[in-house]
Amino acid sequence: MTVVNFDIINCPYCKKENEIPLYHTVNVDVDPDLRRKILDDSLNTFVCRECLFKCELNFDFLYHDMKNKFVLYFPLTRK
Repeated sequence: MTVVNFDIINCPYCKKENEIPLYHTVNVDVDPDLRRKILDDSLNTFVCRECLFKCELNFDFLYHDMKNKFVLYFPLTRK
């Protein structure tokens, strides 16, 4: 199951409000398009609709691949 929340984020550069999807759990068997977004680094990346400022959003993230039988957990703190 993919878990996505839509949140309002203010751009750190221009302060404009943006509603964006934040993916906390991704199941690439259910949503195969999300695999490409992970690989091209566009998933959970903020791009301001006003000024095009771009930055990575960091939070805990879970990746499910049932077909290949594995789960990956990416914690916020990576040591």
